[in-house]
Amino acid sequence: MANFDIPRGYKTVFWGTRKTWKATEGKEGEDYAMCFRSNGGVIDPTTHKRGSQMQFMSNPGPNERQNMRSTNEFYGKTYEDGLVGREFVVMHDVKKNHQLLIWYGYSWFDARGIDRIDVVGGQGIGGIGHRIPDLRP
Repeated sequence: MANFDIPRGYKTVFWGTRKTWKATEGKEGEDYAMCFRSNGGVIDPTTHKRGSQMQFMSNPGPNERQNMRSTNEFYGKTYEDGLVGREFVVMHDVKKNHQLLIWYGYSWFDARGIDRIDVVGGQGIGGIGHRIPDLRP
């Protein structure tokens, strides 16, 4: 969720600890891991919950479209343990309190037997990310 208005072209980094795919299997990092370089393992952000906030980006539902995409910019060495990252860029202006959306890929949902639904309660709202309603009493 955007904490401030984010202009098109704004760049940020999805970062975490470099691991092998196998090291995340059956663990929390399995669902959050993202590819890091060709044959470079994955970025596992789950041990950095307070700082690595991009791990909470959602996937757009069938009536939505992504508003962020990865670039070809990577940070960190391909086979070295430690912190690594992958750059993302905002494709369209994102207003404060609207959801950041990246494409997980069809296989992510198929592998888990999960149906893809719209981010905001399946309300069928189109557009470029949604404002998450405040449901507090």
